[in-house]
Amino acid sequence: MKTQWPNEKNKEYQDEILNLRKDLIFFIDNYENEFEKRLDLLSDLIVESGVDYYELHSEVKSSLIDVDINYTTEDKVDLISTWICVLAMVKSPTLKTWFNIKKIFYSSDNIKFWLKESILVHTKIHPEDNCSLIAISDTVINALEENDTRIISERHRGSLENTLLYWKESSEKLKEIWWGLRGFDPWSYSSEFIVFSVLKTLDNEKFNQKITKFENPYLVNVCLFAIGVDNSYSCWEEIVKLAPLSFEKDGEWNGSVLMPLLLVFAHKGIQQAVYRLPHGNLPHEDEVKAKNEIAELNSSIVALLAQREDSHPLFARWSTWLMRQVIISGSNDQDNVTSEAYRNNSLLKEIGRSIQPNSNFQLSSESIPAWERWVYRAALAFHSYNGFISQQECSDFIDEWSLDFDSWNDEKGAQLIERSLLFRMNSQEIPDNSSHLLAYSIAMSNSPSSNWIKLWNNTRLLREIVEYGDFQDSRVDRYKGSTEAIRLILLGFNVGLAILDQMAQRYIDDAGISKDEILDLYRALLKAANEMREINYFIDIEKWEDALLSLIIRRLHWESGVGNISIFNMLDTPSFSDLVKQSTHDVVFFWRVVENTLIYQHKLVDRIDLPKQKISDLVNDIELVKNASDKKFRISSKAIDEFSKLF
Repeated sequence: MKTQWPNEKNKEYQDEILNLRKDLIFFIDNYENEFEKRLDLLSDLIVESGVDYYELHSEVKSSLIDVDINYTTEDKVDLISTWICVLAMVKSPTLKTWFNIKKIFYSSDNIKFWLKESILVHTKIHPEDNCSLIAISDTVINALEENDTRIISERHRGSLENTLLYWKESSEKLKEIWWGLRGFDPWSYSSEFIVFSVLKTLDNEKFNQKITKFENPYLVNVCLFAIGVDNSYSCWEEIVKLAPLSFEKDGEWNGSVLMPLLLVFAHKGIQQAVYRLPHGNLPHEDEVKAKNEIAELNSSIVALLAQREDSHPLFARWSTWLMRQVIISGSNDQDNVTSEAYRNNSLLKEIGRSIQPNSNFQLSSESIPAWERWVYRAALAFHSYNGFISQQECSDFIDEWSLDFDSWNDEKGAQLIERSLLFRMNSQEIPDNSSHLLAYSIAMSNSPSSNWIKLWNNTRLLREIVEYGDFQDSRVDRYKGSTEAIRLILLGFNVGLAILDQMAQRYIDDAGISKDEILDLYRALLKAANEMREINYFIDIEKWEDALLSLIIRRLHWESGVGNISIFNMLDTPSFSDLVKQSTHDVVFFWRVVENTLIYQHKLVDRIDLPKQKISDLVNDIELVKNASDKKFRISSKAIDEFSKLF
């Protein structure tokens, strides 16, 4: 079955165009000769003096009345006026003529929107005029390419100049393309949409030569929009096949803007499958239809791209951008077919299916921005998890964390910060989905616990900076180094916690991981969390409390006979009882542990080994804290009552 974009099925617009063509063909076939002299005079008027719309409309209407032609409705008069503009273009295919025609359709949407179809109807009847219409289209496009300011309206001229300057100064031009050229108003070129479409229809070879050589991304973007790549999958497919190579074998982008922009249009084309669908409470039949439509489009798009010579680096760089968007959006909405996260995930999976299982394409070019390195690593982890490619090595990732004072303040330290930025975004989940992606290669290695311990040992300098400060920090920004260090350490810890969770899942699935390996990592994480609570006294303190709390909850939840997962037993150390005793030194933290484990009710009685007097003191202390500052600590009165009843 022929692939189509979802909005290609809009028959209403197609019917409107068909009726327009029929009306104009009928007029030309029946009245052209009778109206010839008047047509010649009016087209001369456009070419020579630049008549305005109202004058042209009046002249056309009176001429139609004079020769007794039943075409005197406003729309029919506009239709004949549009055709006269075509005759002017044939008579004088120059920029001057084009400027004069633009003055007319500035006052008439009908003429502006009907001009293209009128040209195509005229060329069907008078193919001998093709050369003139190709010539004027080519002339206008050349003027656009040369940034001839006369061709852009004064209203858009300033913003367009600023946009071009922004592009020239941008350090990450490919990123700007992936974003869809944000801030650019395509209507800056709206009057010239017609000439792109006309040139493609009348001289496809010349059009292809031009679009593949354009360097101005905004012009290429408008050109693709004008010829309808968003409304015709076959048109998009045609341009993909002729687009020049955009990526080198090492992943470097060579600066050609056409193919990346075509990928942006493809992404928008997939989005059409969920236009006008509600984000929530979607009827089942609409959900199934949208999912099928997205899957079919993904399959066609990826299969076509896989045929390109630069498919490996193209997929690598595009996957990196798609994964970036997945990381930013989080994991909460990935099952909702109307969400961008769902579309990005499904497209990533289709790309993964197209990759050879033994393929492990690496982005080796030094020109690739630092932030892409770990995001691409996450994309490879995604493909590996889904069984599309073999497992990555983890040693190079671990080595990136190894720093001394010199490397912290030079390029290596700067790159570590830059590469980690997307993975350090504020998230309510500990660990979040992005940490799981970074953790996957370590979790699937032969010795996950020792590999993470190596990573943690590599953060020694960062921990010293947190404890003692960074002597390189200025008086103006005295905590900059400490802040970066603590956030990197927190990310490293979250990666470890993600490894622990993945090891637990492997243990449950009987996938060759031992309980001792899990216990080794658990103890290492517990030691790390306690250390950070001691040395980190002013930046993100609450996050380290959350980290320790998450470990304590896992200790209970994973204990045989308590939670749904049986990994630990009561004799494994540290026991839950040991951790509870440790937490009593901080009364507020102790009650956070209680609140988060009360769901186990009576099973807590056997696992909290505290003297009754100690429990009574803890209850009294927390009530004093609650009365003094309830808003700050938000301790639940219900939790206090339930705990008191249990003990």
